[in-house]
Amino acid sequence: MIKKLDLYLLKSFLVSLLVVIVAIGLTIIVINIVEELRDFIDHKVPLLSIAEYYLYFGGWVLKAFMPMFILLATLFSVSMLARRNELLAMKTSGLSLYRITLPYLMAVILLAIGHLYYNEHLFPPAGRRRTEIKEFTIEKRSEHGSKHVANVYRQIRPGYFYTIASFNIDRAEGKDLKMYQANGNKLSRLITAAAVRYRDHAWLAVNGALRRFDDSAGETFAEFDELPLPDIEDI
Repeated sequence: MIKKLDLYLLKSFLVSLLVVIVAIGLTIIVINIVEELRDFIDHKVPLLSIAEYYLYFGGWVLKAFMPMFILLATLFSVSMLARRNELLAMKTSGLSLYRITLPYLMAVILLAIGHLYYNEHLFPPAGRRRTEIKEFTIEKRSEHGSKHVANVYRQIRPGYFYTIASFNIDRAEGKDLKMYQANGNKLSRLITAAAVRYRDHAWLAVNGALRRFDDSAGETFAEFDELPLPDIEDI
C-alpha cells in the first residue's frame, strides 16, 4: 500500500527531477545554439527548421543525460529533506533509511525501464531525423554523397571478409561483391557477384559464381542467380 509519506517523497523527487531536466537541459540547448549560430546565419536556415532540429535535440538530451538527471534529482531531493530536518523526523518516528529510500528505488527502477524503452524504440527515428536536419539543412551537405558508399570492406571473422565496390544505402543494394574465406594461409572459398541486395530480412548475392579450393579436389566452380549470405549481418 502506498502511504502518504511515499507520495510525499515521490512528489519531492519528481519535482526535483523536472527542475533538473528543465534547467540543465535548457543550458545544454542554449550552449548548442551558440555553437551552431554561425551555421544558421551562413546557410540561412529557416526558423521552422531550427525549431524542429532543437525539438529532436531535446530528445537526444534526454537520451544522453537522463541517468545524470536522476542522480542529481535524488541528491537535491534528499538534501532538501535533510536541510528541513525531515529525514531526522522520519528516523525519530521509527523509519529506517531503507524504508525511506524505498519510494526512490521504485521510481528509479520505473524510470530506468522507461528510459530503456525510449532509447530502443522511440528515440532512433527522432535521432535519425535530427541527424538529417543537421547534415542536409544546417550544414548543407549533399544527400547523394551520404547515401552512396564506395569501397566497403568488412571482416566477418579472422580469415573471412568481403568487399563491395559501391553501396546504395536507401536501396540496400551494392555492386561488385567479393567474399574471401581462408583456411590458415590458403584461400578456401571465393564468392564473386555482380550485385548484393537486402531482401526479406536477408542478404543475397546476385549473378555470381562460387569457387571452392581444396588440396585434394583442386577447384570447384558453380554459377548462381541468387545465393543467400547468412554470414553477413550488416553492411
